[in-house]
Amino acid sequence: MDDPNQNQNQSTDGTQPAGDAALKGAGGAAILGGIAGAVVMGPLTAVVLAGAGAAAAAGLIGNKDTAQLAQATGAATVDAGKAGVAKAKEMDTRYHLIDKAKAGLDTVTKKAVELNEKHHITDKLAAGVMTGAAKVSAMTQEGAPPRPPAPK
Repeated sequence: MDDPNQNQNQSTDGTQPAGDAALKGAGGAAILGGIAGAVVMGPLTAVVLAGAGAAAAAGLIGNKDTAQLAQATGAATVDAGKAGVAKAKEMDTRYHLIDKAKAGLDTVTKKAVELNEKHHITDKLAAGVMTGAAKVSAMTQEGAPPRPPAPK
């Protein structure tokens, strides 16, 4: 006899999933595709692979086996993400990591401001950039490369 729960995640034709499990799988497949695309090729590829992962999990491209594989992979991605978030929250609760990071960032920012006020670093950087830009501009206006300095 057939399992009564078997058809809960399939449409009447058996090719496209339906319900929460399918949405979880499609979302997870889209996330995984997006991450893989961003790591490998950049944002445009991330968008394309995210769409392809979601379409595969939804059964819009490929066959039934492709949809089931994409759903399973997507569901595992979602579960791993949830587990990672839960572990991060647990670690923060135990060790107050966010509070410590904020305090550290505040300290670094204050020290950077003090250092800049004492040594005028941003003013010197701005002056250096302006001098460099002026030299480049002068070289391009003359049309000839600069001559090396004469030996002494």
